[in-house]
Amino acid sequence: MKKSLIFGFAVFALSIASAETYHLNLQQPSVLEGTGLSAGDYRLDLQDGKAVIMHGKQRVEVPVRVENADQKYASTNVVYTQENGKPAIREIQLRGTRTKLLFSPVVSSGGGN
Repeated sequence: MKKSLIFGFAVFALSIASAETYHLNLQQPSVLEGTGLSAGDYRLDLQDGKAVIMHGKQRVEVPVRVENADQKYASTNVVYTQENGKPAIREIQLRGTRTKLLFSPVVSSGGGN
């Protein structure tokens, strides 16, 4: 029993250690995969192909594609597109890394072509 408890704790600790944490400041209200985010400071964790963005009690977890650029980013940049007339986050470039996070556009459930 004691060994399984220690093993469980070790696995939990490793899963936490594998998460990467970053700081994100949104200068304007934004949409991320259909979820509204107010302007402000956020914590961004990367875990198992997902971005977890937290601000106070708000938590948004979305799938993300991670790519590497040729050079490190000097600052964290948020790249937007328009979604229903609102700024929608499509890419986040992380300061001090070569990492950029790509988010899928929300597919409208509206009419045909």
